[in-house]
Amino acid sequence: MPALYYVYQDSSGVGQGGPVLWAILPYMEQNNLFTIAKGYAYTEVPQNGGPGYMYGCEYQQKNYLCPSDPSGPDSGLWSVDGSANDRGLWQFGNYAANFQVFGMPSAGDNAGNMNGTPDLASSFRDGTSDTILFAEKARHGADNYDSLWAHGGWCVPYMAVFAYGSADGTRGYTTADTEGGPPVPGTVGPASKFQVQPPIGTADMSRASTAHTAVMNALMADGSVHVLSGSIDAATWWCLCTPAQGDIPQGQW
Repeated sequence: MPALYYVYQDSSGVGQGGPVLWAILPYMEQNNLFTIAKGYAYTEVPQNGGPGYMYGCEYQQKNYLCPSDPSGPDSGLWSVDGSANDRGLWQFGNYAANFQVFGMPSAGDNAGNMNGTPDLASSFRDGTSDTILFAEKARHGADNYDSLWAHGGWCVPYMAVFAYGSADGTRGYTTADTEGGPPVPGTVGPASKFQVQPPIGTADMSRASTAHTAVMNALMADGSVHVLSGSIDAATWWCLCTPAQGDIPQGQW
């Protein structure tokens, strides 16, 4: 399983990698994009033989958009580098990765916590059917931050991620929690429970959220999709976020 965010240079000095939603593109029938971008989310992909290009992260992924969310346009946000030759836009993502699974909470509040090493055989001591991999998230939220499917770890409030903090649920991490805007520390523990239909522009970008009425879709580590009730107990929600804390979700969820 891929890390939450991992980039590196290959033996030729060429950039490779990106966030988890980039890494799984070949398994989402999007191998063509992965190939033309040479495996790197921030590659400049030439357009029509001229000087124009689009970065890999500027390609819309319809599978990552929820049509029920009106908070950001399907066309995207703004260009990556702002130049006339950049023909694309950062693209929104309505589905966010669980930091508790794909990150490395045990690394602490530092940049190294993005490079998790999840493994189906050993990471899910609480059970794959009781652990969330991905959940919904608003495209546009409070403080003008946005959920961008291929944004990197240099600014967490723009990442498609939730539950950024310690596995015991006592400390939200602050590393890379701003890029000029107000800081948005991670939210963990029962307080991280997802929001239901937050008004446009008010969603807490440290938390999962849904545009649906009273429920949110969540992909579990066993491959099943659960429709979580907005009335789910907050402690149960956190149990479902942690893969190996020895906790047991209670009640109906």
